[in-house]
Amino acid sequence: MVPDEQYRRYEQLFDTLRSEGTQFSEITQPYSPHQYRIMQCEFKRDLEQYLSQSSAKLKTLDDIIAYYEAHPQTMMKYGITKLREAAQKSADDLIYREAMAERARMRRQVIGKIENYDVCIMTGPTNIMHFTGLPSLALKLCTGEDGLPKGIIMYGADERRLLAAALTIETYCSQFCPPELYA
Repeated sequence: MVPDEQYRRYEQLFDTLRSEGTQFSEITQPYSPHQYRIMQCEFKRDLEQYLSQSSAKLKTLDDIIAYYEAHPQTMMKYGITKLREAAQKSADDLIYREAMAERARMRRQVIGKIENYDVCIMTGPTNIMHFTGLPSLALKLCTGEDGLPKGIIMYGADERRLLAAALTIETYCSQFCPPELYA
């Protein structure tokens, strides 16, 4: 699920780590559609909480929707339908409570599966990591042919072991060079 050059760099990194005594196992994590439901139900509440503390003129999701509907020339190319859907949802909805229960169940399941590992390296979709709220981080793995940084995303059952593993892995990754900025 990553470009070939990034996959090759993963393999080089993994081979180097294996030669240093690191052991690897492949695990497959489940997918859950509940992440979308949680985000949808929390969106209005969290957005409005943020806007209430900001200098933004529009302070509610309904205000934002009304603005885009009143100014069709500035209509969002994507998303107005999603905003309307989110405006009808809340953390009081049954689907939200069910999704949160599923999240807790899956978090226990995932932690049980990875508790003996220092780190999990994501080579595919990151849904489960985000859905379960596990600690995660990203390191620059290499620079692509296009000059853009390519990363490696990791998560773990606990932050201390995740950070320790990341510090070790970072020594085998490309050094970070900030991009040149043009005026």
